[in-house]
Amino acid sequence: DMIRELGMDLKGYAEINRPWNASNKWQYNLMMEMAFQNSHTIYSGAESTYDREYQPGGTLMNVNGQTAGRMDGSGVDDMGRFCWMTFRGHRDEGLLVIAAYRVCHEASDNPGPYTAYTQQYTMMRKRGVAKPNPRRQILKDMLDLIDKKRKEGYRPMLMMDANGDYYHPLRPDKELAKFIDDAGLMDPFKERFPDRIKTYLYGDKRLDMLLMDR
Repeated sequence: DMIRELGMDLKGYAEINRPWNASNKWQYNLMMEMAFQNSHTIYSGAESTYDREYQPGGTLMNVNGQTAGRMDGSGVDDMGRFCWMTFRGHRDEGLLVIAAYRVCHEASDNPGPYTAYTQQYTMMRKRGVAKPNPRRQILKDMLDLIDKKRKEGYRPMLMMDANGDYYHPLRPDKELAKFIDDAGLMDPFKERFPDRIKTYLYGDKRLDMLLMDR
C-alpha cells in the first residue's frame, strides 16, 4: 500500500535477514504481481536451507510498472551483499542501480557465529582469500561492477546501508570516502542538505545513503 501511495517504481532494501529460498521468493513474487501486475524482483543472500527462518544480511530490489519494461539486465551477489539492475532510457542512456548492505562489524569487534560478517568471512576463506575483510571487500567488488558497467554505457546509482559515515567530523570512514571518489560518485542529499543528519536512532552517524554518478 505504501509503495502504491508514494508511486515508487524502483525500491532497494538492505539487511533483509530472510532466507530467500524458493518458497519465500514465490510468495513475494505472487504478492507483487497481484498488486502491480507488471513487477520484477531480485534477491541476494547466502545459500539457505528450506526450513530456516533467519538469514543474516541480504538485499532485495523490486521494480514495478512501466519501468520494469526498461530493465535489460540484473545480477545478484551470492554472499548477500548487493544486487543490481540495469535500465535503458528514452535516449538509449543506461542506468545501473545497486542495492547494497555493508556489514557493520570489524574483526576487532569479535563478531558472533551467526552474523553477516562471519558468514561472509567464512565464504571468502573457502574461496582462498587469505585475510578476509568483508567491509573492505564489498567496496572493491562494487567498484569492479561499476567500472565494468560504466564501460558498457551505464551510469551508476547506489542505494547502500554503508554502516559508515564518510564525512563524520570525528570518525570519518576513510575507506568509504575513497570508494566514493574512485567510483566517481556524488552524494546529492548532502549537496542539497549540508547539515549533518543521522540515520541510526542510537548513534550520531549517517549510515544509509544514495550515491549517484557525477
